[in-house]
Amino acid sequence: VAELRSEFGSDAQILVVVDYMQATPAEPGKERGHAANISSKLRKTAKSLRVVVVGVSQASSANSSKLRAGEMRGIESASSGAETAQIARDAYVILTIGDRQNINPDTVRWRLSVAKNRMGVADVVYDLDHVGRLGHWAVVGEPRSASAVREGKNEEQVQKKVAELRRSIVSFVD
Repeated sequence: VAELRSEFGSDAQILVVVDYMQATPAEPGKERGHAANISSKLRKTAKSLRVVVVGVSQASSANSSKLRAGEMRGIESASSGAETAQIARDAYVILTIGDRQNINPDTVRWRLSVAKNRMGVADVVYDLDHVGRLGHWAVVGEPRSASAVREGKNEEQVQKKVAELRRSIVSFVD
């Protein structure tokens, strides 16, 4: 940070990314506390150096599947990370990504949830399209409330069940 400030000026805006927070080795049996200490130290360091720190954290094993399936979004996804409690306390913003949907052979749509935002609005969801072969990401449409996305997902599941029931009835009757 000091080198960057000397090169780009004392008012340079610096972004530090830690990928990922749980990767730092810890003594066996002390991993959870270790990640919490790292989170706390990163926040203090960011404040003292006046930099923005983005800490990438993995989801817990149980919640990873739920995020990918779109079962957690908005505020409810704030507690999805491994070693969540301290990381959530230290974070000003928590973003989660999940609900993977194939749009076409080149494009995958993900949902980005704002789970926490001390300086803005939380519990909103953005649709993001990722074209893998190009490495291109794009925000699609307007952000929506997590509850609206949840309701849409529930309605979609009901429609799938109704269609399945209709197919079963037709098969039975034939």
